Amino acid sequence: MGLEPYKEKTPGVMAIGATTVSKVQIIPLKRLGINSMKQIIDEKMPVKISVLAMRRLLEAYGIIYDDIISWGGRLNFK
Repeated sequence: MGLEPYKEKTPGVMAIGATTVSKVQIIPLKRLGINSMKQIIDEKMPVKISVLAMRRLLEAYGIIYDDIISWGGRLNFK
């Protein structure tokens, strides 16, 4: 399986290209009272995620996209 947004691996291709350094930014609204990734996971919060590098961060916590959706969240690939 390939990484998003690609459905399958392409043999012989190591990278397509990059124009910026990839960073993950998590910016919760203060009124939501979010203090950690653990809180989001434990409380199954319906977060909205723009996924590029986020997929690997979620995987580090044992979370997949379907988990986010089942919690009422959504994914934005734009």
